[in-house]
Amino acid sequence: MSEHKYRTRYGIMTASQVGLDLLNRSAERLGFLQEVFDIVHHDGDGFTMPGYMTQGLAAILEDIKHDVWTAHNYYYGDDREPGKTDDAPEVRS
Repeated sequence: MSEHKYRTRYGIMTASQVGLDLLNRSAERLGFLQEVFDIVHHDGDGFTMPGYMTQGLAAILEDIKHDVWTAHNYYYGDDREPGKTDDAPEVRS
């Protein structure tokens, strides 16, 4: 039996495709953060992030948390339609 497709904020996809896409996005964001922290100069005791940089970091981490949690909910059966937009009907294709 094939999975149903849904209109999601990511396009017309199956729930498992959306879950995998969310995990891939999270891995890419974490890779970006790793690169940033690899090149930041520090003296071994840490560093200070000036201005609004901490808010940007917090936003990226919030996105990662949301995407991983949504994918987790799908894979453990708590949410069979991750990323499905409200009141979007199943796509009959």
